Formats: sequence, C-alpha cells, structure tokens
Amino acid sequence: MNAIVSELAEFLNRGPGARTIYHIGCLARDKHYISLDGERRAKAKALGDAAKVALELSDAGKIHLTQRRLGTEKYEYIATRAR
Repeated sequence: MNAIVSELAEFLNRGPGARTIYHIGCLARDKHYISLDGERRAKAKALGDAAKVALELSDAGKIHLTQRRLGTEKYEYIATRAR
C-alpha cells in the first residue's frame, strides 16, 4: 500500500464532512508512467493506484471527490468524507 492510499484509508476514520487534499497538479497527466523511469515512474504509478482507490471509495458512497482549479493544468483534488 502506498502513502497516498494509506492516507485515504486513514481518512475514512475521520468524521463526516472531513476533507483531505490527495493531489495537487493535473491528475490525468501526472498518473501516467509509461514513458518515465526510476523514481518518477514509481511515484506516477502510486498516484494512479491512489486515484483508482479514491474512485472506488467514491463509487461505494464513502467519499465525495471534487477538484478546485488553481491555474493552467493545476488542480487541487479533494476527498470529502460522506455523511
């Protein structure tokens, strides 16, 4: 389990309405690792795995996923604990 996935799992213990930012950047771009190597590849794969877990938690009704635009191709990805 990677650090972001661990943070999301721990986040589920918080009360309804609690929020956490699980990524800042452009998730659609940042999670792709095919052309990367070494440490950058591992980080991108971990981010992709975490994004998948976040989507599964959202589909299960445990969290709500939102994003806030910070600039060009830069977003804040937010998970909010469901009530």
